[in-house]
Amino acid sequence: MLLGATFAGPTDPSYLGRMGSIIKVGDDSLRPLTMAAFSALASATVLWVLFVVYGTGITGLIVVLLSNRQLRTLSLRTVT
Repeated sequence: MLLGATFAGPTDPSYLGRMGSIIKVGDDSLRPLTMAAFSALASATVLWVLFVVYGTGITGLIVVLLSNRQLRTLSLRTVT
């Protein structure tokens, strides 16, 4: 919910419905797929492998996102 508010702040009001739909599709399709993949990985390997894979994936995602200047300067405040 808080992440949706971060995206809704700089979004033009006429595009809020579209933005919400994109977030909902990501939540409804990606979350079940990742949960199934991690469940399969947890049952096939030892548990620490799951934590290493998850931590590496999240760290990689954060590095990629923070390397984008436009995302780093994203703010809910309006610039005047």
